[in-house]
Amino acid sequence: MSMRQKRTYRTFFAASACALLTLLCVLHASDARAQVKATARMMFQREVDTPSPGPTGTVTLSKRNGKQTFRVDVRNLAGESFGLFYGNSLDSNALVRLIATMDRGASNANWSLAYEAVGGAPPQLPVADLDDLSSTFLFIAQPSDASNVVDSVLFAPVPSLLSPITSFNTKTPLLLPPIPPSLTSKGFVRSQFVSAQGRSVFEVRTKGLPGGNQYSVWIADAPGSTNFTDIGTLTSGVFRRDTKKGETLPLSADTVTNLTGHTILIRDAFGDLHLFGQIP
Repeated sequence: MSMRQKRTYRTFFAASACALLTLLCVLHASDARAQVKATARMMFQREVDTPSPGPTGTVTLSKRNGKQTFRVDVRNLAGESFGLFYGNSLDSNALVRLIATMDRGASNANWSLAYEAVGGAPPQLPVADLDDLSSTFLFIAQPSDASNVVDSVLFAPVPSLLSPITSFNTKTPLLLPPIPPSLTSKGFVRSQFVSAQGRSVFEVRTKGLPGGNQYSVWIADAPGSTNFTDIGTLTSGVFRRDTKKGETLPLSADTVTNLTGHTILIRDAFGDLHLFGQIP
């Protein structure tokens, strides 16, 4: 299976999520939030930035008339024995905990998991209300050869029902440096978020760069930072990542909103700067 070598190892805390529910119910006795009518979605990203096509997935949370529904759908994921895990960080050294094993449908590559309950979160989840899952992460993973370690192939930040991200589609131009290698070079960087799908799109497009050369996209680790990470090369002048395809955002960002304000550079194979700008 081609994806077997494209994993991130995460430490598995061997305790049922249900075992934590009793204490959490005491801390969240009010069920007023269950009356909210809302739906939130987020696309999964691949743990390792591999080319499409590849595994994709969506997590959906909803509240309707006191009923809370939690659903995960994964597509194009070959193999067996996949589980859904949750954790508080994308750090591979952070502990993750099992929610439940995934169910493979009629297609050998499609998986799902769905729970619902009235008056609160489904008891299979580690919270009393779906709102409390916000700021946590979900992982699709398989057992590994090592004890208490799982091989994670997909991750997704859990979307907020209370404070959803508003849809936007914004682009900013890339600028020439003070002493440009070529005066014909130009381009833009675009960020898009589709709230109804929980979909992020990050795109860089250039033209006029001197031909016959390889160009890399570099992004600052944080707004205002002078530390840059090479996130990949331009292909025919384009670099694009779309979480609808399960693709991994630069710096493994939760969504494109986490990249706003970061400086972006276009460099050639010698490290010479051709274009720069700021991610919208």
